[in-house]
Amino acid sequence: MPRYDPADVKARARRRWAEILVQVAGLPPEILDGDHHPCPKCGGADRFRFTDRDGDGSLICNNCARRDCGDGLAAVRWATGLEFGEALARVAEFVGAPEAAGAGRNGKPGHGPAGKPQTGQHRSIDPGKDLEPVPWSDLLAAMFCRRKAPIQPAAILA
Repeated sequence: MPRYDPADVKARARRRWAEILVQVAGLPPEILDGDHHPCPKCGGADRFRFTDRDGDGSLICNNCARRDCGDGLAAVRWATGLEFGEALARVAEFVGAPEAAGAGRNGKPGHGPAGKPQTGQHRSIDPGKDLEPVPWSDLLAAMFCRRKAPIQPAAILA
């Protein structure tokens, strides 16, 4: 299985978790609006909600996902039953994250002895050059607008 840097994958997935949870984890989009809904796993009447604190993909079910879904990767694992590595790989492929260059000590990419970053491996990030535009998504626009009323999708397009 390819190896991915979890921090890189999470950074690329930031604020895209609703789309990821629909496409990768198979959750219905209508329950990812921040309101209380029936839980897709345990069926509780109104105990599930997508909290997405600061775009991290977190969710809560007061019965079956109290502590286990503190971020989007954990939410994917919870929804799918996948192990961490497989969930990470699926999200990485979805967001277009590159495979880790090489695994150093402790399996952390780019780390040398004692887990310390190797010199010369830091690079500056130029958003204009390094970020890829994401295609327009009516679903994401509608979800955003629902949480940020009175904003409408047409205003975002404008």
